[in-house]
Amino acid sequence: MGRNTVDGKEQYFAFNLTRNQSINQTEYNENLIWFEGKTTRLTPVRFEHLEYNKWHVKDVYGMVDVNFDIGDRCIIRMKFAPILNVDYHIVFGEISGFVCDEDGNKYILDGMCGFGEDKTVIY
Repeated sequence: MGRNTVDGKEQYFAFNLTRNQSINQTEYNENLIWFEGKTTRLTPVRFEHLEYNKWHVKDVYGMVDVNFDIGDRCIIRMKFAPILNVDYHIVFGEISGFVCDEDGNKYILDGMCGFGEDKTVIY
């Protein structure tokens, strides 16, 4: 979350991008932009872990192209019985790139701070 120019005025601005367990990402995802007083949906995205501390998040429609440069992380490892392990990474860093709202307005994210999560279940 931070501030961004929306309709020519600087406002509070945030967005959320996920790739969760939904089998129908087009209909059921948590991808949104939050403005002061309203929200707009974003399309399904894919996460690429380019390097250990660099993520790239993109959709197929050109509405999302975000780079996340991770500066720090907290790793929690959980073991459930001998057959199930969970690696849970909470990451913090700097964002660059853009997101577009449903009307096609483009919001540049360069320099915004962000955080993310990556949960991997290992059987």
